Amino acid sequence: MIHSLLHTPTHRGTSLFTVALIAFDFLSIFFTILVHYFIRIIAFGQASHHEDPGVLLVHTAVVGLLWILALAVAGVYNDEKSFLDIEHSKRTLKGLCFGIAVLMLLLYPFLSKEQLQFFAASLIVTAIIIFYGHIYLHHRLLFLKIRSGKRIIIYGAGTLGRTLFSIIGSSRHSLVPVAFLDDDPAKFGITFHSSGLMQKTSCTVLGSFNDLEEIALQRQAEELIIAISNISEEKLHCIAALCKRLNLEMSFVPNLHGYSVYEIHATVLGDIPIVRFQPRPHAFYAFSKNCLDIIGSLTLLTILSPLLFVIALAVFLQDRRSPFFSHARTGLHGKSFQMYKFRTMHCTADPYAQTPSSSDDCRITKIGRILRKTSLDELPQLFNVLRGDMSLVGPRPEMPFITQTYTEEQRLRLRVKPGITGLWQISVDRHQAIHDNLEYDFYYIRNRSFFLDLTILLETIAFLFRGI
Repeated sequence: MIHSLLHTPTHRGTSLFTVALIAFDFLSIFFTILVHYFIRIIAFGQASHHEDPGVLLVHTAVVGLLWILALAVAGVYNDEKSFLDIEHSKRTLKGLCFGIAVLMLLLYPFLSKEQLQFFAASLIVTAIIIFYGHIYLHHRLLFLKIRSGKRIIIYGAGTLGRTLFSIIGSSRHSLVPVAFLDDDPAKFGITFHSSGLMQKTSCTVLGSFNDLEEIALQRQAEELIIAISNISEEKLHCIAALCKRLNLEMSFVPNLHGYSVYEIHATVLGDIPIVRFQPRPHAFYAFSKNCLDIIGSLTLLTILSPLLFVIALAVFLQDRRSPFFSHARTGLHGKSFQMYKFRTMHCTADPYAQTPSSSDDCRITKIGRILRKTSLDELPQLFNVLRGDMSLVGPRPEMPFITQTYTEEQRLRLRVKPGITGLWQISVDRHQAIHDNLEYDFYYIRNRSFFLDLTILLETIAFLFRGI
């Protein structure tokens, strides 16, 4: 009846979603190989590497099954979820790299050089389709979660409860929050919102714990989640007895002893829930991140140099003023630096006023609207990356007058180098103030790794044109 949130069971909606992913992945490799085959026939008049189409179909079926097996071994289809489903994207990226390597090793003894090149090209194209296809499916098949997900009530509308709601609402957890309960009458009627990559969800505080039976029946709830980590043992037993009578499952957050949820990491050893303090990233991570920053920024500056010149010229010709704009921001460990951007607002605009939330803001120039819409105004920050002030991926740098008012918990985001892109930029909350959406940065800081950085960069490409 009672189980910790560290050990949430798979629900029917998750199983259906997993089946959909497996079907999509198999069909992706199958049709990519066939399309590639016919393109070569059209281009070269024949397919010398596969004279018999029947042989190709057999090879394609075998490769498809091996591909699914490799992704499964890499954990792509397990039911672990996360904030914005970023962990699934990271596992998918790892799995795709692992799958390509394993398949090429397995196929090497049996196929000719020409056939290996054919399948290698097909696998790379398929990997791109699957990576971005999973992102699309995650947010277009949400009806599986809504229709078949477990309806839950969250008891506790404090920081912990709101954080829990945010994590549930921004991922494909098969949990559907239908109400908040809280014993503070001042919170009754308050509606909380949770943002994902493409959608927002909301949930209202409908009453106190004394209203549980009535609200559970009205909302057809199946589970009560207690989001009060320091709840007394006596009250916990009382709640358990009531949930048993109401036929409600019950989960609870372990006692955090006053520590921030962002400073710990929960796991399970055997069947015993374990709460650890936030581990330090692997020593190799700092080196790999620096390499990614330097190589990535140099490569992008080289490739995009003609575009940078055109943008700079267009901004200059608009009003004969400098096309660049520098702004004081707070970086690693609270150190101030000048962040570079293409100027998108009129020269008379206050540089430290509230950031525009709409393209209709009169402070934005005509060219500035285009640059903001496509996020091209951020390109000069590649020079900040080369200078060591910023990273390609990390929390967005805030203005000093805001960071000076940070609480101890908020100062956690200053422990890492700020970035050009991050989780906040690929969410629907990117139009809101950074300091109002710090949960994105806290999640990144707690889980940062080389593959997470690479995943965020790839997802940024998918959401590049979702600027204001």
